[in-house]
Formats: sequence, structure tokens, C-alpha cells
Amino acid sequence: MFIIEYLLLTSALLLALFAFCLSISFFFGAPFVATPWKIVDEFIRTSKLKKTDTVIDLGSGDGRILIESAKICKLAIGYEINPFLILWCKFMASKQNLSKKVNISWQNYKNANLKNGTVIFLYNLPFFIPFLEQKFKRELKRGTKIICYKFPLKKFRLIKKTKTGIYIYQI
Repeated sequence: MFIIEYLLLTSALLLALFAFCLSISFFFGAPFVATPWKIVDEFIRTSKLKKTDTVIDLGSGDGRILIESAKICKLAIGYEINPFLILWCKFMASKQNLSKKVNISWQNYKNANLKNGTVIFLYNLPFFIPFLEQKFKRELKRGTKIICYKFPLKKFRLIKKTKTGIYIYQI
């Protein structure tokens, strides 16, 4: 009987912790919405990743873009504020032997260092776009690609827009 009570209490605590982490991400960033796999594939295809690229995913969620990018590029860096999603990403990366190429940090991307990125992936809410545009102007090097889903940037020259709502920019 003690084991069952212990398991129930542990499960309840984990559920409460999970709910707390989700609420943190809601108040301090965009809520987690998984990028559809069709869009992930299109992100990878349209970015024309090279072996020398360093990909940065802002609000990397479950890490699906990081993992798919790491199969091609030298390094995929993600910033996420939900620790459960970080653990999931690390688990999935290790399962595919990509742990050395996938680096995900428990950090708000507002404080992230973007200077080494050559391709930036972004699926975010319009509310955060003006801040990110300023950050991009300050930190990104000439030639860096920015690939957004659904919500375009306003202060950068659009290179291409796909039918599915992917916007491609280059610094």
C-alpha cells in the first residue's frame, strides 16, 4: 500500500511541476506549439543547410528542428524555458546519436547569444517580433538567414515566402 501511495504522490508532484513549467512559458514567452512535421521538413529544405552552418532555434520546444538540422549542419543550438521540453529534446537527440551536435539551453532567448548563428529558425508570436528584430540587427552577421513560420518580420527584406507561410530573410 505504501508503494502505491508513494507512486501517486510522486505522479501528482510531477504533474504539478509540469503545469508550473507550462505556466512559466506562458507568462515569460510564447506557449509551446509544436511545429508541424511538414513545416519542419520545409524549414530544412528552404534553408539549404550546409555542413558548416550553426542553426539557432529560438523557443526550440521539443527540439524537432534542432534534431533535423543537426543531421546536416555542424551545430544546432536551441533556447527553451520549459525544462520538460529540454529533457525531451536531449533524450531524442541522444536516441539519434546527435547529442554532440544538439545544444539546448534552459534560457529565455531574449538573453541568448546569436552571434555565431548562420541560420535562425523562428516560430513565435507577433508580440515578440519587434524585440527580435532589434536583437537581430544588433547581433546577426551579414549573410545570416532568418526563417520564420506564420509571422513575418517587418524590418528586413523578404527573400522568399512559401505557400505554407514560411518567410525567408537574409541579413
